[in-house]
Amino acid sequence: MTAADEREVRDLIDVALAELRAMGAMLDEEVVADAFFGFHARQVAEKLLNARIAVLGGVYPLTHSLARLEAVLVDAGEDTSTFAELCDLTPYAVEARYSAVG
Repeated sequence: MTAADEREVRDLIDVALAELRAMGAMLDEEVVADAFFGFHARQVAEKLLNARIAVLGGVYPLTHSLARLEAVLVDAGEDTSTFAELCDLTPYAVEARYSAVG
């Protein structure tokens, strides 16, 4: 892996960690709608799947579909059985965020 590739992976992980910190501030469900929390959870999953693809030397597609990212990992020979429930977060990409107000 080149230094640029390592930096890209580190950047993806840093964004995922920032999203996790934001989620910690959103734990009061009376203040923050589930859809907003779900949006950030989906962002974390997306960034970490992208990072894994990059670590494997692949190019991740620019997509919000966690199933598509999982398919890239499967094609690379990765066991993604522990990721089964991640795809449940996909609707939070955009539509759930903009349709949830409370």
